[in-house]
Amino acid sequence: MINLYHLFCLSIRSIIILSLLTLVGFQQTTNAQQTKLSYAEIITALNSKVPNSVFRNKSEIINFLINDIRKRKIDKPLTKDIEELLRMSGATNNLIQVIKENSPDLIDEKAKDTTSDAGFYIKRADEAVSYGKYDYAISDYTLAIQIDKKNIEYIFKRGITYHYKGLIDLAIKDYETIISINPSSASLDIMKCLLFDSGKDSLDAGLSSCNSVVKTIPNFSLPYYKLGIIYSTQEKNDEAITYYSKALELNKYFTQAYGNRGTLYLNISDYSRALSDFNKAIELLPEEARYFVSRGNVYSEQKNNAKALEEYNKAINLNPRYAYAYTQRGRTYVDDKKFDLAIEDLNKAIELDRTNDFIYVNRAIAYREKGNTDQALIDCTKAIELNPSSSFAYFHRGYVYGLKNKHDEAISDYTKTIELNPKDYFAYNNRGASYENKKDYQRAIRDFGKALELNPDFEVAKKNLERVRKLK
Repeated sequence: MINLYHLFCLSIRSIIILSLLTLVGFQQTTNAQQTKLSYAEIITALNSKVPNSVFRNKSEIINFLINDIRKRKIDKPLTKDIEELLRMSGATNNLIQVIKENSPDLIDEKAKDTTSDAGFYIKRADEAVSYGKYDYAISDYTLAIQIDKKNIEYIFKRGITYHYKGLIDLAIKDYETIISINPSSASLDIMKCLLFDSGKDSLDAGLSSCNSVVKTIPNFSLPYYKLGIIYSTQEKNDEAITYYSKALELNKYFTQAYGNRGTLYLNISDYSRALSDFNKAIELLPEEARYFVSRGNVYSEQKNNAKALEEYNKAINLNPRYAYAYTQRGRTYVDDKKFDLAIEDLNKAIELDRTNDFIYVNRAIAYREKGNTDQALIDCTKAIELNPSSSFAYFHRGYVYGLKNKHDEAISDYTKTIELNPKDYFAYNNRGASYENKKDYQRAIRDFGKALELNPDFEVAKKNLERVRKLK
């Protein structure tokens, strides 16, 4: 199983560099005008010493190459690794653009010839991955696997390509297939890292295995992405963002990493960077509804409900069975006081996902704002049945009990909210209000004071505290 490590140590870039090192000097042929240029020729020319007997400076070399490329064309597609080598050799943006215009497409659908040579498909898939063309790559890796069903390298490459595309379940299935073929691979850090599940596995174990892979294969983006997930789970946003950024530095086509980093930026109210990441994710994967919802969430936080609704509508058009898109659009309708539209959307979300407590609480809020507190109580209670650890559900049921002047029940629910989320200053404030209604001013003062301790800028709690102190 050491080959799993070799798989990444021998990157596409290394292969290209090795091949270029074997080619030095211009190909001096009598039919140069008819022979397509190779990248080896171009890089050799760019690295020529100037001045020389032909060129006075690098600009003259580049101008010559531009004219020659337009006449002769390029023999191979331009991959990101070749582009990097060209730039390292001094290629300008203009030269790169001319190369792009005069080189064959990376993937020619007509070139999908039937062959029994798995290596043919693997080579083409590797090129596609280097260019971020994951659908093509997955197709070719699958063709190779059909030819050689137990080739661990092929299955592994398809697995990480699924991972890059965000098809996590399919990636895991491929990793598990590898383990079924060779059970000893389960003990490798690389497999432990890629199969790490923050909902099931020890975070310390995940950190250990992924850090080990980073040390062994520093140019492999997935372990950095996994470390981002681990630190995000620990609510260490700065560290998580750092690791997602490193993953993207190594693979600029890693859509899932843009999505995850964008969510963290949204959580810390860095809306500009969040939008940038979600825009990039949509550019890379325009058929994926969730990134439109994420972009809508940014607009929602910015109180731009019109643009938020546009994004949620796009998501629903792309995936009419996406419950979260209906939920977020429903919440936006509540904010716009369009309660009937909100309830309609939240009904649809529940129809699609009947076990999601979050949706029931949001429908409860819509009913409450419409004045139907009885139905709001029913929905909050249903949410608690589905998820007894939901502080969100207890808080909003407590709120409804308060509106119905059932302050003992409200206090009980706010107390449960605080037990589940000790930093919820809204819960302390609202419990204080219920104590005040029961004329228990000492406890009311204590709760308003605690709310202010947790959030010194909480003006509502400040006014409540001042008022109750006068009553006492």
